[in-house]
Amino acid sequence: MELVELVLVGVLWLVSLIKMKIIHIEPDDGVLVVIEPVLTEINPSTGKEWTIQEIAAKDVPTGAKYKIVEDSEIPTDYTFRNAWTVDESDLTDGVGA
Repeated sequence: MELVELVLVGVLWLVSLIKMKIIHIEPDDGVLVVIEPVLTEINPSTGKEWTIQEIAAKDVPTGAKYKIVEDSEIPTDYTFRNAWTVDESDLTDGVGA
C-alpha cells in the first residue's frame, strides 16, 4: 500500500469510530427528533453505502432543517428526553427532501 492509501484508510477508520446522528424538529408537533443512521446499508441508486447526508435527505421530513452531530453532543440521560430542545438556527446542515 502506498502512503496515501494508508492515510485514507486511517481517516476512514477514524470516521467510523465517531458515531454521527441527525437531529431535526418534527414539523407536525415541534418535538426534537434524533435519527441514528445505519451507515452499512447499500444505497440502490449508487451501489455504495449510504452517506449520512443521503440518509438525512431521505429520512428528514420535507422542508425540515437538520444538523448532523457527533454522539457526544446528544445527552446520555434520556430521563427528560421530551424536554430536549434545539434552536432552529443551529440546524444548518441541510433540509429534508
